[in-house]
Amino acid sequence: MDGIDDLAKDPLKKAVDKLNELRLLLVQELEETKSDRISDSCKRMKFQVVLVAVVLVAVVAGKKGCKYDKGQWGPCDQLTNEMKRTMTLREAKEGCEATMEQTRACKQKRANCKYTKGSWGECDTTTNMRSRSMTLRRGDPECAQTSTQTISCEKYDQIYKMKDEKKKARELMKAEKKVVKDMQKKLKELHKMGCTYTEEVSECNQETQKVRKTFTFSGVTNPCVMDPVEISCTMQDKFNKIKQRKEQLKLKGKTKRQKKQKTQKDKKRNHKEEENKVR
Repeated sequence: MDGIDDLAKDPLKKAVDKLNELRLLLVQELEETKSDRISDSCKRMKFQVVLVAVVLVAVVAGKKGCKYDKGQWGPCDQLTNEMKRTMTLREAKEGCEATMEQTRACKQKRANCKYTKGSWGECDTTTNMRSRSMTLRRGDPECAQTSTQTISCEKYDQIYKMKDEKKKARELMKAEKKVVKDMQKKLKELHKMGCTYTEEVSECNQETQKVRKTFTFSGVTNPCVMDPVEISCTMQDKFNKIKQRKEQLKLKGKTKRQKKQKTQKDKKRNHKEEENKVR
């Protein structure tokens, strides 16, 4: 049992080493004992293995997690509907932070507060945070008259960069839809004049991500003219899918009509055959 007493010096390492040592001895003893009865030494060794395993589990359980003294919950922040408290490390342990901040939702009903938001300030290089002031516009009596909102500089850049990109994408899409609408309107007008045309689409330009649509007209020379149009590759893909869908529906309708005509012909043929048999 001397090995068990040594566990207090370095519990985790010595428990693992002792467990492996006793396991090997137990296996060796069992191999040497050929009878059905287990020897007393085997029983003692088995007891030691179990005891070391229990100590090992206890040591690991003691190392799992960091124990903290929990402070009092702070007031409810009506803006975020959250309350915070600070927790201080109870015992010095490797890998545990000295203090931690815990956040939870307020148990009370969240006040209905509407604020007028000011502009974000410049990034504070010391704290790496941006802040803005907000003034109460309307709300419940418990709402604070003023509030300050903070955000990290990185998060601010990510959010507003994404917003700018979405805004530019919407503007480009709106402008492109206008180009497509004008093109379709012009083609309809030319079609009413009796102009027929063939359309050629270039390959997608990987740099500009656009295709060039060229129209070749036949008919009266002067009015049947239209300048080439450039649209995005994404928009052209949509046109191709619509065109493909129309062709599929057209083919499906044609197949359905052919099947119906065949059924009608078969009925007529069968009717004639029955009449001939009666005669």
